Amino acid sequence: MVGSANMTAGERLREARIDRGLSLRALGEKTGFSASFLSQVERGRSSPSLSSLDRIARALDLTVAKLLATDADAGPVLRKSARTPLRSEWSKVTVETLTNPSTDDVVEAFLIQLDPSGSTGTSTYRPRCKVFAYCSRGRIGFMRESSSEMMELDTGDSVVLSGPVTVAWNNPSTSVPAELMLVVLRLDS
Repeated sequence: MVGSANMTAGERLREARIDRGLSLRALGEKTGFSASFLSQVERGRSSPSLSSLDRIARALDLTVAKLLATDADAGPVLRKSARTPLRSEWSKVTVETLTNPSTDDVVEAFLIQLDPSGSTGTSTYRPRCKVFAYCSRGRIGFMRESSSEMMELDTGDSVVLSGPVTVAWNNPSTSVPAELMLVVLRLDS
C-alpha cells in the first residue's frame, strides 16, 4: 500500500514514483505530462483532473483509489472521516474514494462532485472492465469517444458501460452542482 494515513495524494504519488525508481522526467514520459506539472501535483500546488490522476496512477501501476485512500488499515469499512477529498479547481471537480483499496483490488468506487460547468476530463476504461455511474444530484452529461452522441443522466438515473470505453463526465448546468457515484469493476484482476 502506498503512503500512510496522514499523507496527501501528492505525497503518496511522490512516494510511489520514488519506490519505482522513476524521476519526474521519466514519469512525465510515461504519462505525457511535464515534469514541472508532476512536481506541482506532488507538492500540492496543482490538483489534477480525475482523468489526469488516472493516467498518473496507471503509469505507476496503481489505482486512483490507492492514491486517494487515507487509511490503509481501515478494514472493509471506510469511514467518511477517513476520506480526504481531492479538489481540482481547474476542472471544478471534487473526487473522493468510497472504497478501501487494501480490501479490494477489483472494485473502485468514487463520489464525484461537479461544480456548475465542471468536468472530469476524459478517462479510458480498459477491456474487461465495467463502469457503473449513478447521478445522485443534478444532471450529468457524458459522451463516449466511440460515439458522437451526448447523453445525460438526471437525478436518479444510472448507466453501465463496458470497456474498452473512453468517456468524460461533465455537469452541463452553469448554475446547479451535480454529483455522480462512479463504480469501476475490473474483471481481469
